[in-house]
Amino acid sequence: MDGVHVERHAIVAAGALVASGQAVREGEMWAGVPAHYVRHLTAEEIEQILYSAQHRVHLKNLDLLRSVYAVLEGVGRRQLVGASAW
Repeated sequence: MDGVHVERHAIVAAGALVASGQAVREGEMWAGVPAHYVRHLTAEEIEQILYSAQHRVHLKNLDLLRSVYAVLEGVGRRQLVGASAW
């Protein structure tokens, strides 16, 4: 995929191989080996993809916070029992 330009709101399917120098334009879906234009995404599909991406980032942030709290809680417990905190 050297030299491939994928514009915003475009989708390249998993496993697709876009030829060098190709441009996947805004709102297009490409798939296949070699990849080819399949169709244009609807406004509703683009909106759903954006929502899904934002939701996944939110879930990632929650998971990160839970991990940090777990580490901090563990450090606190080790200090209470007299063990070194790493």
